[in-house]
Amino acid sequence: NSMYVTVAALILRPVLLVLFTVMGLVYAISYPFAKAAGNEQETYQSLLGDTIDYTFHRPMGRGAPFE
Repeated sequence: NSMYVTVAALILRPVLLVLFTVMGLVYAISYPFAKAAGNEQETYQSLLGDTIDYTFHRPMGRGAPFE
């Protein structure tokens, strides 16, 4: 649907880029604690990995908000 692609391109992707930056900062702050606890991979996946997949790898106009 062209409406979904337009919304994804003009609204969702820019918001997700900002969210990616914020989550990167949160990950940088929480990394020493995650390293000490031994779960840095899970922390990375939940904070950055899912955000990267949703922002950069999901096809335009598809995914959670549209289905």
